[in-house]
Amino acid sequence: MEYLYKTEKYNSLLIYKDHLEKIDTLNYDISLMNYFIGKSYYHQQSYDSSIAYLKKVNSSSKIPESTFLIGINAIFNHDLETAKNVLDSTSFNSDEFMNLKYFQLSGISLLARDYTSYNQFNSQIYKEYYFFENERNSLSQIEKDLKSYNEKSPFLAGLYSAILPGAGKFYAGKKGQGIYSFVISSLLALQAIESYQKAGPQSARFIIYGGLFSLFHVGNVWSSALSVKKYNEEFYEAVDYRIRLDLHLPIRSFFD
Repeated sequence: MEYLYKTEKYNSLLIYKDHLEKIDTLNYDISLMNYFIGKSYYHQQSYDSSIAYLKKVNSSSKIPESTFLIGINAIFNHDLETAKNVLDSTSFNSDEFMNLKYFQLSGISLLARDYTSYNQFNSQIYKEYYFFENERNSLSQIEKDLKSYNEKSPFLAGLYSAILPGAGKFYAGKKGQGIYSFVISSLLALQAIESYQKAGPQSARFIIYGGLFSLFHVGNVWSSALSVKKYNEEFYEAVDYRIRLDLHLPIRSFFD
């Protein structure tokens, strides 16, 4: 089993398990088999399958690692409740594992934007413990970044563009798009005004340019609101990626 796992022959490990299950008289360590299969799925990023097998591990020597792997699998699977529950309900005899547990729970709290719980769990880590000091400092900085982030309003972005074409794009940080929107809207508006003055409101030229301006203006307002929504989403996605990375590195260092 261990040879197949270490040589990354993960499919062969599953075939080997099926073969052993067909031999009723053969005794083998089922818990250890579940452990290796669970880790195999973890390396293949098949998080649900990894969790399912790791939950079957009952070998005392493998339970700590299996517990933390279940947690990190659930984190990558965006299942924070499972990650929190499996760690919260497990007590470890080792101070190192308890520190790692509180660190993982602090990161899960940040992913949930629960700053009170983050500070509670973070305070339970021994101050003199330096094993994952860099990752811990990173989470501390992330907490500050989250608290200081001035989330932009899609409503305001749309309102700004409604008042002045392109202003909402500037608000969203899309200066190039803002200039483009202002120029195109201005050109269409000038053409519509000129058509109205020269040919009147019933003229085909005014209807065409007036219609184009209206469509472009409405589209600009809507896209400005979407740009701000996307801007906020990209910020939080980048933050969550940093948190997951900081939580993952100590797990790899402890157990790989």
